[in-house]
Amino acid sequence: MFRGFQVSGNVGRIAAHLLIKFCDAKLFAEFYSPTFPDYISITPKGIAQLPHYEFYYAPMEKNNLVIMTGEIQPSFEDVVAHYQVCEDIIDLLPH
Repeated sequence: MFRGFQVSGNVGRIAAHLLIKFCDAKLFAEFYSPTFPDYISITPKGIAQLPHYEFYYAPMEKNNLVIMTGEIQPSFEDVVAHYQVCEDIIDLLPH
């Protein structure tokens, strides 16, 4: 799984979106968590949305690729929230 977030100059998020484009990956899930900070973002179409992660799937020749991208993470001070988000993501993905 490749994870791309908006940290360190947005490099991970840009790389994730390039992978999504080049692999023709398809969105298969969105993940929302109460541990994410309280704010909204506005889409280019003018729609308000809560912070969330998006999961994309790209079938590959040898191994399939899951790409996770998002704009936000739980607060760095809330270590328990990070563990909770990781546990919820593991439950979300097929085993």
